[in-house]
Amino acid sequence: MWFKNPADAQAVACAILEVLKLPASSSGMTVYRKKILVCMCRELEKLLNVRRSIAAQREADKLGIGDLRRFGWVDQTKKTGPSRSIFHFEHMYPVKMLVDRLDALERPTVNHIEQIISDAVIVWITKDENRELDRLKLRHARSDVEKAYRDAGIVVHSESDAP
Repeated sequence: MWFKNPADAQAVACAILEVLKLPASSSGMTVYRKKILVCMCRELEKLLNVRRSIAAQREADKLGIGDLRRFGWVDQTKKTGPSRSIFHFEHMYPVKMLVDRLDALERPTVNHIEQIISDAVIVWITKDENRELDRLKLRHARSDVEKAYRDAGIVVHSESDAP
């Protein structure tokens, strides 16, 4: 699990459960629920330890910006942060896949939701690595996240590398 504070996973799971309880009786409510779930899954990045590919960290070292794990998405706009022209802030397990799994739960529980959101991983990769995911049509749908990264030639620092 990549949550900075493991208790956050349960708190978020409880909030998602309440969203899933909203009635999906109309197309408007279905769209509303989905938008909330997308936002909640996208914003998980604020609660997660960030990872980085070996290539991305190598570029960061060349540029003298240091350990990419200390940066978030918003830091791309700062002069001292990772440049959007070189780096890509990536949801290794795409947000769409998380939302689809959550939305498919027939009888959601906090435990089921926590298991799903625990798959969320944020990783800095290079723009070239991101282009390769796109070329392989692996941007939004990855049945096997690890295989997708291997196929794209992306090597992420190991779990023992977590802060």
